[in-house]
Amino acid sequence: MTTTIKQIIKRDGLQEPFTPSKIENAVLKAYIATGQTECLQEAKTVTMGVLARIEQEVISVEEVQDLVESELMKVQPEVAKRYILYREWRNTERQKKSELKRNLDGIVTIDSNDVNLSNANMSSHTPAGQMMTFASEVSRTTPTATCSPRSTLRRIVAETYISTTSTTTPRRRLPASSTT
Repeated sequence: MTTTIKQIIKRDGLQEPFTPSKIENAVLKAYIATGQTECLQEAKTVTMGVLARIEQEVISVEEVQDLVESELMKVQPEVAKRYILYREWRNTERQKKSELKRNLDGIVTIDSNDVNLSNANMSSHTPAGQMMTFASEVSRTTPTATCSPRSTLRRIVAETYISTTSTTTPRRRLPASSTT
């Protein structure tokens, strides 16, 4: 028995009308990420498989994504892998963004003394103090949220150093000093 899906519950808890084309677009992007370009029919097939497995009128985004993963694993494990990796990356990005927003909201809220009064030299109740606290919070979280892991940075630096030193011109020998 196939149930007509009417609503989807988004991550923020709001409900909106269910749109099967969003599933198809996500699956299509996963296929394209693996280098497959002629895959519209495969995306439609996976979408129809997902829709056939949904048994309730209201479903969450996470439940739909789990069903998409399951259907992709049946037909194209490599595409499923790309889909899963992208989904995990988006979850991580979403988490970083919400953590920074929560910290910045805490700066604005005067009640949050643990964040607001961290610098004894400047009052966080003034606009200048809030600006400094914002700058401090963003500079603390942004580099760790956006930079590559330390090992990757080391590899890039090493490769850059090796490539620049191997293509340089030979060093000029200094003349021997004469002792007269």
